[in-house]
Amino acid sequence: MLVRVLVALRAAESRHRWVQLLPQEGVVSLEFGESDDLWALIHETDFDLIVLERGRLPNPPSAGVRQIRALPDHPDVIVAVDHEDPEERANLLAAGCIAVINVAVQDPTLRDTLHAIVQRRRSETDRRLDMTEGVPPGSTVGTVPSRGLLGLTARSMPMQRLLAQARLIADSDTTVLITGETGVGKEYLARAIRADSHRSGGPFVPVNCGALPEGLLETELFGHERGAFTGATRARRGFFELAHRGTLFLDEVAELPFHLQVKLLRVLEDRRVQRVGGESSFLVDVRVMAATNRDLEEEVARGRLREDLYYRLAVVTLVVPPLRDRAEDIPDLVRSRFRRLTDLSGKRGREIGPDAMEALCSYAWPGNVRELFNALEQVTILSSRPVVEVADLPHRIASGRKGMPGSDSGGLSEAESTDVLTARPPVDKVNSFAGVALDGEWAQTKDAVLAKLESAYLDRLLTQTAGRVGLVASRAGLSPRTVFALMKKHGLTKERYRRK
Repeated sequence: MLVRVLVALRAAESRHRWVQLLPQEGVVSLEFGESDDLWALIHETDFDLIVLERGRLPNPPSAGVRQIRALPDHPDVIVAVDHEDPEERANLLAAGCIAVINVAVQDPTLRDTLHAIVQRRRSETDRRLDMTEGVPPGSTVGTVPSRGLLGLTARSMPMQRLLAQARLIADSDTTVLITGETGVGKEYLARAIRADSHRSGGPFVPVNCGALPEGLLETELFGHERGAFTGATRARRGFFELAHRGTLFLDEVAELPFHLQVKLLRVLEDRRVQRVGGESSFLVDVRVMAATNRDLEEEVARGRLREDLYYRLAVVTLVVPPLRDRAEDIPDLVRSRFRRLTDLSGKRGREIGPDAMEALCSYAWPGNVRELFNALEQVTILSSRPVVEVADLPHRIASGRKGMPGSDSGGLSEAESTDVLTARPPVDKVNSFAGVALDGEWAQTKDAVLAKLESAYLDRLLTQTAGRVGLVASRAGLSPRTVFALMKKHGLTKERYRRK
C-alpha cells in the first residue's frame, strides 16, 4: 500500500529535512506549515502517518492524539518536541502516539526511525488487506494457498498443463488473464500464483467488477479527493493505491463500463493513478491479474470491450479447465475438502464410501469446484454416518443426473462435449457444390464456390465448438470480428449451434 504522510512542522527547514529522510519509494508526503486549517485537513484527508509539533496539539496533548487516532484511517502520530518531559512522553505514548522524537536527533537516527515506522505501518495494512476468506477450488490444504501452486490438486493432464504455465509466469510482473467457467477457482489460482511470486509479502486486493454499482466503481478503483462529488466529505484511497507493492485481482473484468476501460488501460500502461477529482497523479507498483467467464474476443467483436485493453490484459492467458474435464482430480479434492470440513465440525474420522465416491466422480458438476465443495458441506451437516453412502449425497448427484450445464459449457455435458468435438457434418456440406454452375465464367463460378466453401467451413466449426465464436476464430486463424462478419453474410447465428 502507498503510505501517505503529513509533515506539519512550522519551520520550512524542519519540514524539508523530515520529508527528505522519509523513504522515497512507496511514500506520498505532504508538507504543511503555518495555517489555521491543519485540523480541517487532518479530518478531511486520508493519512497513514502524521508528524506534528507538541505546540500544534490542544491541551492536554494526549486528547489531540486520541482524536487523530480515532479517525477512519487510524493514522499513526509522531510528536516532535524540542525538550524532554518524561511525564508528557508517557502520556502521549499511552494515548496512542507511536513515537515522541526530539527535533535535535541526528539524521541517521531519524532516518532509521522513520523507515521503521513507515514499514511497520505498511506491513500492518498489507496484512489487513490480505483477505483470506473464501472457498479454495483445487486446494488440498486449508482455505489459504500457503503452498502456492503446490497446494493445487493436479492429477489430470489439463490441470498439470495449467500449473506448468502458471509456474513459468508466477514470479514475473506480467499482467495475467484467467478465464474459465463460474466456480472453477479463478481467484484461488490468482492467489496461488501470487503466493509463489516475489510479491507474496504484499497485499492481495480482490475486486469484483460486476458486484459494484457503476457509479461507485471508478472511485473504488482509483480513489477520490474531498469534494469530488456530492457526499465526498473525506478523501479516500482506491484499490490500486491499496494494492501498492502487491497484486490487484479484477474479477469479472468484462463488466467494466466503457469509460472506465479507458482509464484502466492508461493505468496499466504508465502505472500512474489519478484520483477522481484530483489534479495530479502518482506512481503505483501493482501487478494486475484479471478474470472472466466470458469470451473476451467475442466481447471485443461486439464492441463491448476495447480491443487495446483486451491485448493489455491478456499478455498471458490461463484457462482453468472445468471440473468435468479433470475428473481424475475429483477423489483428491473430495478427500481433502471433506477432511477439512469434518475437522472443523468436530466430526473427525468420517470418510466417503466407494459407491458415494463413484457417484461424485461420475457427476458432471456444472457448478464446478464450488458446487462440489457446497455438496460436501451439505453432506457434512446432514449426514451422521461414519461412512458416507450414495443416499447421503444431494439427490441430483445420487440419482446420477448430469445437472444443468455450466455458464460457459454451451449446455454440454462431458459426453456431449466429446460428441460435438468429434461430430462430422453431412458429406455434401464439405465436398459438394450443388447448385453451383461449374461451366460459367471463372469469376462468377469462383465467387459462388468460395461462398459455398465459406458457409460449409463455418457451419462445421460452429458445430464442433457449439457456437463459440472465439474458439472458431482461434481455430480458423481469423479475428472474431471477421468471423461475425462471415456469419452475418451467410445467415448463421451462434444460438443455432448451442445445445439445449
